[in-house]
Amino acid sequence: MNTNAAPEWQRCANGKRETTLRAGSTAFSLRRPDGKPLLAAGFQARAAHCSIEARPPIGWDKGRASVHILRSLYGPSWSEQVRVIYIGDDQTDEDALLLLSGLAYTFRVSPADSLTAATRTLPNVEAVCALLR
Repeated sequence: MNTNAAPEWQRCANGKRETTLRAGSTAFSLRRPDGKPLLAAGFQARAAHCSIEARPPIGWDKGRASVHILRSLYGPSWSEQVRVIYIGDDQTDEDALLLLSGLAYTFRVSPADSLTAATRTLPNVEAVCALLR
């Protein structure tokens, strides 16, 4: 459930990282139709892989969205009916990893010593593929 649809930071060439951050900063200076800048409208900038996520001021995040989808599909007792695997690869996934703690198998694609709410870490995309096989 990636809200920014950006390539992974690790695959982003070093020279493009700074360009992406500059472009993201420029995007946050853009104005809404009512003339307010995005940041003045309450949007929060969050770093993601080779992108900047614009989090709207609506009290939703990937964790709440994940639980909403699971409840919509499987009802209020979804955690008794299905087993969930959530795999995240950046800071924007931490809300879901935290909220799903104890309710799902949670993984973060990052170095083993990274701080995360995930139950386990996976070192790279190849490890994710191996897990899913």
